[in-house]
Amino acid sequence: MGDEEDGKLVPASRALQSDPGWSKWYANNSILRGIVNLVPYVGGAIDTVLSIKADQLHTQRVEALFTALEEEMGLINIDKVSSEYFESEEGMDLLISTVEAAKKTKNKEKIKLYAKILRGATTLQAGDLEPHPEVYLAILAELSLRELTVAKLIYDFQKEEYQANSGLSELQWVSKSWKEFEQAAQVFVGNELDFVLQRLSKTGLIREITGTYFDYMGGVFTVTLTFRGLMCFVGEDWPGF
Repeated sequence: MGDEEDGKLVPASRALQSDPGWSKWYANNSILRGIVNLVPYVGGAIDTVLSIKADQLHTQRVEALFTALEEEMGLINIDKVSSEYFESEEGMDLLISTVEAAKKTKNKEKIKLYAKILRGATTLQAGDLEPHPEVYLAILAELSLRELTVAKLIYDFQKEEYQANSGLSELQWVSKSWKEFEQAAQVFVGNELDFVLQRLSKTGLIREITGTYFDYMGGVFTVTLTFRGLMCFVGEDWPGF
């Protein structure tokens, strides 16, 4: 996993083969640059971005990632850190994938979440975790800022996990706060809340409650164990959310 392609992460090996030095390769390709510059109205601007600005932008985003990681690592006890994790094959894969994901977003809040994944991987024995941290990274990379905002919001309303011995059905348990959640979420996504919930459901962070309930037509969602695992991994303090 690593780069993004149609909303999904592609293998880090492919990203490395195609990304580093790409701007330098393009800058030295006079034939391709000539073709690009022939594009009416926007060719010159595209040429500038591909030959100069893309690498600069990527560098800034990677710097932001490691600045955030420095801050994250400063918050934990050194005794809890597996300093050799990134020397392992899976650690290197995660590091490469995270760097590539950071390059693909302008959002500083998402980059800070990526840093939290790297921090979690060094402190929680990532190799023994299921799902693996790269799964969490792929989920975060796929979702937009407003989708992540809604995800964090629904989690905040459902921090207390459903208890089967509570005397309530799962629907009754979640419904206690569902209307309040909907009102709060609509501030961010308006009438597109249903679409956002379906997007979150496809990532596995939430699932729709189903079953035969009186006067229930569907549309109520609960957070999954995957989501709770993600929150344990990165923590509940999401900067900017």
